[in-house]
Amino acid sequence: RLAPIRTFWLITFAGAFMSFLSYGQTAFLGSFLIRAHSVNVGEAGVMLGLALGGAGALGTWLGGRAADRLAQRDRRAYVLAPALASAGGALLFAAAILSRELWPAVALLAAATALTSVWYGPIFATVQSLVEPEQRAMAAAVHLFFVNLIGLGLGPLTFGLLSDILNTSGLGPTEGLRVALLCGTVSTVIAILFFLAASKTVSAELRYESE
Repeated sequence: RLAPIRTFWLITFAGAFMSFLSYGQTAFLGSFLIRAHSVNVGEAGVMLGLALGGAGALGTWLGGRAADRLAQRDRRAYVLAPALASAGGALLFAAAILSRELWPAVALLAAATALTSVWYGPIFATVQSLVEPEQRAMAAAVHLFFVNLIGLGLGPLTFGLLSDILNTSGLGPTEGLRVALLCGTVSTVIAILFFLAASKTVSAELRYESE
């Protein structure tokens, strides 16, 4: 029943590649702050906990609210809002990693996290709105299976492997990790392409409106 729902698969892989960036960067941002900005483990933990945790919660809530409001005019907003926010988040994340000053970097990371968290509300709601009520648990399970398989399964592994390769190639541990984190933003571009593809099918395939 899920197989022919094109939008479901497009947004599932969009979410998977967004999670690839989120899980991958979160695993190594503490190490990056320690190496690039000379903070200790405790300081890095507090900074990232407040910046990423608070900003992530805010972005998730605002994303759902904004998408619901925009979708009253155009149901494609459920996938276009995440696409636009993800693009902005990727740019801010790159700026944060390139920043040579600690507090601007932390502020940019918080802003980037808020934007890259916008997709959660609209996409999880859309998954539930694409299927009949008796299919919703299975739809959520399949969606999360691929999101975690690609995001959690491959994100930290890929970032770490790339960092190790760049480290031994002559860049060193700090710049190697910096470049690895920057390269990881390519996953956001892939996610955006999936979001944009879903915008062509979501209006026709949505079964239930958000209440």
